[in-house]
Amino acid sequence: MGSAPPNHVSTMTASPKPPPNQDFLVPVLDLSSPPDPVAITSWHMALSNLVAPEIPHQLLGLWVFPERGGSLLLGPEALAQDSLSIPDPAPTLSQDQLFDLEETLRRAKYASAAAIAIRAGSRDVGLLVVGTFEAGVYGPAAARAMIRLGERLAPTLETLGKLLVSGPPARAPSDEVSFAAVVADLANQAPSGPELVRQLSGLLHRHVPHDRLEVLVYANAQRTALPLSGLSGRRRWGAGTSTWSDLARLFDEIVGADASATIPNLPAEAPGLTWPGGLSGGSGPARIASVAVARLTLGGEPIGLLVLGHVGQGLYRPVDEAILTEAAAVIAGRVMAFRLDTESQSLRGQLEILQAPSLPVLRAAEILASTAHLGEALHRFDREVNEVVPHQGAAFLLRVSESEVIEFTADTLRPLADLASTPIDASLARTVLTEGSPWSVDQGGEEDHLIVALRVAGRVIGALVLKATRFESPRDAAAMTQQFAAVLAPHLELLRRTAGARAGQPAARRT
Repeated sequence: MGSAPPNHVSTMTASPKPPPNQDFLVPVLDLSSPPDPVAITSWHMALSNLVAPEIPHQLLGLWVFPERGGSLLLGPEALAQDSLSIPDPAPTLSQDQLFDLEETLRRAKYASAAAIAIRAGSRDVGLLVVGTFEAGVYGPAAARAMIRLGERLAPTLETLGKLLVSGPPARAPSDEVSFAAVVADLANQAPSGPELVRQLSGLLHRHVPHDRLEVLVYANAQRTALPLSGLSGRRRWGAGTSTWSDLARLFDEIVGADASATIPNLPAEAPGLTWPGGLSGGSGPARIASVAVARLTLGGEPIGLLVLGHVGQGLYRPVDEAILTEAAAVIAGRVMAFRLDTESQSLRGQLEILQAPSLPVLRAAEILASTAHLGEALHRFDREVNEVVPHQGAAFLLRVSESEVIEFTADTLRPLADLASTPIDASLARTVLTEGSPWSVDQGGEEDHLIVALRVAGRVIGALVLKATRFESPRDAAAMTQQFAAVLAPHLELLRRTAGARAGQPAARRT
């Protein structure tokens, strides 16, 4: 938006007007080859110092938009650890997107904030944001100064964006021993799994640029992969059917017996699979394309995966794999420690729940045994469940064949034999119904779904599904819900058999 009118910048009290046609002196960045992180950091610091007299700031953030898509932070490095979401130009950023960025900075701690897109030809090649703690700093004069600065920076950013076609500007650390030591120190100092993921992303960004980083930890003999970040993984774009376990299976297959691998275009490699959580902040339909994966192993056994994602295609190279593999080897022990700590805390919580008297479960069993009307019985049953596992809704799934289920709620009026069936593979409960998991949590969309198996004589006959905005402790909630499922399962199995007998065929029909 280098040619954008100046009134898109925060209109506060104007700064002193610079002399007419004054030009900026900007430092030179050597672009004869992709610059290394130290060169970029030094160049950004010099740029910040040179423009400070005319554009006062405590923050000068600068991004380049590579030709293949996405954004790459040039500085300051600390911004890589924040949750500032940068939209993709299509091929330019809109005024509203720039206003949103300014407002985000103001909501943080900057009383004055301004943002401009830097344009070369018909596309935006970079983004410049400035912020200061003093109110009323950026007015028309500052807007004109930022636009002139953007015009001076445009050729540099355009060339840098083209260089990224053959690989990112970040290269391997020059001192591998010190790099490993820095990663080890970061891992040892991180107080929690989510904090380790956040800090590791900030450290690796200068070496291997990425839009997303996740550490996946195996559970249930590698059948399940859990994100160490603890994020819900809500899907804001894409098909909304991917889970971390889905992606982990793909990554395992691609890595094979090696320590690492790259995927140049994830949507093309695995149609329908998308990075859970995706991208936010108005980036539209952009998807993670480039993926770099490294195994986490301890004592020769795989314990998880370190995964990077970028919206640009074909971004990662062998040198990036080498950096990722080294980081994975260093953090593996700390990741396992977080996993064991989480499991021990969860086990203690489940034991406390299982050892405590559960009057709601006893009342639920009595309700199911003494209430003739199915809808009323399920409503009262659900109220007892809600007393110990708060939720906003419940659904019940029953298998009608090896590949189909029916779903109903307490408010369903039609007989079960008249309900349409759906394929198990398309059900949220597929991991519980077909893979032997006693419970699972689906965190897609605006709701979490806690899914617990209904078992009779060791056979899974269906599932109990609780819906909530978020389950703060899914393991504890599942442990308690399993007690309710144990008393519910025999009643629904009898209902399923009765419905099938009355219909003279499987108790459902396909739509």
